[in-house]
Amino acid sequence: CEFLVYTNGSQSDPYDNHITHSPEVPWTDISLTVRFKNGDNDTIGVLFRYNNTANFYVLLMSRDRFPGPNGCDTFVGPTSQIVRVVDGNRQVLAEVPEAYQVGVEHDLKIVAVGTSFEVYLDGSLLITAEDDSNEAFLEGGMGLLAIQNGANEGACGQGQCWFDDVVVETVTLVSDV
Repeated sequence: CEFLVYTNGSQSDPYDNHITHSPEVPWTDISLTVRFKNGDNDTIGVLFRYNNTANFYVLLMSRDRFPGPNGCDTFVGPTSQIVRVVDGNRQVLAEVPEAYQVGVEHDLKIVAVGTSFEVYLDGSLLITAEDDSNEAFLEGGMGLLAIQNGANEGACGQGQCWFDDVVVETVTLVSDV
């Protein structure tokens, strides 16, 4: 499985289940907040610094099915990862053995400043990462993602899987000078 999005959907695999927004002027340093609930135990996520269908960062969280490095449906949850996707190929920048709670409403916040990322779940720091590669993305849009949380997947088919109240704000750093 690759992290690619196909325009016609006929070649799509589970990784392609995301929607995106690319602003007219790409965002740089941001704080992105979103409220969500997952009534299933599979993967949800938020894309940030989204440049195109094959180049972005994504926060992935799962309690069961999770995109593995060499294929679909690797079972390693609960886990959360910050992943850099370049030309459809993934590289995990950071991982922790924690994720959302099934059936519980959560507040998620992603802060992306320069090449540093912090993710907060319900106000507590969940995971941090630094992208010190030459392939770091410094601007882009955002998106929302669900993998294996389909309409025929029990609670998610009954409206128990959702994202809401998405807010993207510019972060301005204050110098110590």
